[in-house]
Amino acid sequence: MSTPMTPTPTPGPYQQFQSFYPPIPSYDHAEFMAQLSAQNQHINQNIYQSTDKLLSGINSSNQYLTGGLNNLGKEVTQSSLGLRDAVERGNLVNGNAIERTTGDIKMNTVITDAANRQAAADAARDILRAVDYNGNANGNAIERTTGELKMNTVITDAASRQAAADTARDILRAIDKNENTTERVGSNLSTSVERNGGNILTAIERVAGEGRMTTTVVDAASRQAANDSARDILGTVERTAAINTSAVKDVGSTLLGTAERNAGELRANFLNSQNVTNQLLTDVRHSVLNDVNRSTNELLAAGTQNYNDLGKEVSNGNWETRNSLNSAFLENMKAVGVSQLQSAQQFASSMLEQQKSTALLNTEGAARYASTILEGQKSTALLSLEAQRNAAILSLEGQKSTALLSLDGANQYSSLMIEQQKVKEYLSSKSDSQFAMNQLEQQKVKESLAAQAAHNFASLQLDAHKIKESIQAQLADAKYDALKNTQFLADKMCECCCEVKQKIDLVDRDRLRDGLVVERTDNNLLKVAEVFDRRFDRFDRFDDRRRSRSRSPPRR
Repeated sequence: MSTPMTPTPTPGPYQQFQSFYPPIPSYDHAEFMAQLSAQNQHINQNIYQSTDKLLSGINSSNQYLTGGLNNLGKEVTQSSLGLRDAVERGNLVNGNAIERTTGDIKMNTVITDAANRQAAADAARDILRAVDYNGNANGNAIERTTGELKMNTVITDAASRQAAADTARDILRAIDKNENTTERVGSNLSTSVERNGGNILTAIERVAGEGRMTTTVVDAASRQAANDSARDILGTVERTAAINTSAVKDVGSTLLGTAERNAGELRANFLNSQNVTNQLLTDVRHSVLNDVNRSTNELLAAGTQNYNDLGKEVSNGNWETRNSLNSAFLENMKAVGVSQLQSAQQFASSMLEQQKSTALLNTEGAARYASTILEGQKSTALLSLEAQRNAAILSLEGQKSTALLSLDGANQYSSLMIEQQKVKEYLSSKSDSQFAMNQLEQQKVKESLAAQAAHNFASLQLDAHKIKESIQAQLADAKYDALKNTQFLADKMCECCCEVKQKIDLVDRDRLRDGLVVERTDNNLLKVAEVFDRRFDRFDRFDDRRRSRSRSPPRR
């Protein structure tokens, strides 16, 4: 029994899109999609891990930079406080030195005034004593000479009267004796009268000569005593004037020595205070520079360490990404090698898509690495620029403070030197005027010395008041300069705080931008996965349509 023969269908005309290649062997689409999704999940997991590590490194770097900026702000604040304390201590030392110098000047002025008044009182007392002593001596000498002259005149007058009385008595006795014998001696009367007249005239002439001699001797003795008294008075006056002149010169030299000694002590105290202030400013400047250099070195070291850590993390992430891609590529190669005979076109398309995704991931990783390196370099450059700017500002502030303090010290020293020169010239002019007044007004010593002492006291009080006012003005200027320095430092601290806030805002903005980049990358990966799904769906539809159009039976 023979089997019926089935006629073979005649092939129809060829279609336009008919393929003469052997059909692609069938494959398990679900298994391929599972492998592809596992690979994509592994790649996404590696990307997420590397991104998390990168973000953690960036966050740690930002935290470290924020801590470094805070430490720098604290160091700047401490340095500013130390500088302000040093300036206040310097102002306090200068104020104490000025007050001490003012007290010394006042004390020296009071001592000098007391010494001048004591010397003037002593000189006036000595002059009055000398004048009183010389007046008493001259009065006693004149009275003694006058008494002697009066006594000599009385004695001479008494002797003259006694001689005249004796002569008259002798004449009367002779007349009485010869009255009875007038006649007897009548002849001898003229001779006796002539002899008695001659004797009387001789006695009168002798008494007159003795009186003239006594008067001449008394007059010469009186003139000699008057000359001696005048010479003693002139010697006493000249000696008193010389003593007063030497006393005034000694007082003037003492005042000049005291003024020069006070000026030397004031200059030494001012130089010591200026040296102490300069040393304190130098120490503060060195400490500020050391702190700024140390903080700058720490920031640079921290930035370098963060940069190295960040580069290491990025390199590790890239290495892991490449390993995962290589492993995925090897797995895909194996799968494609197994199913190469079945799906050459599918393998080619999947390889092309994988290469595209690999290139995209490599490009994305390189872009992230470059952006990370660029951000690290920007942060390092900004930190170094900020540190240099802060160091320059601090050094400029230190130089300004040093210049202001040196200028203030120079102004104070010049004003004190001018005041000292004024006091010295004033005292020298006053000593000259005192010497001239003492030489010119020797007869009015008491009134002139009293007026001079009052004038000196008033002038010294006026000078002390002027010195006090000038020192108070200088203290007010110093306090005003200290207040200006404090206000300037406060303004600089406010500017530094504002810059630190801006840096923190910039870091937050960069962090937000990195988050947006990560979200954008995730969206791109999702879009790529959707594109892959669409392409696979379109390929399946195209395969089904080609199978439905083919007339030849499928081979198995």
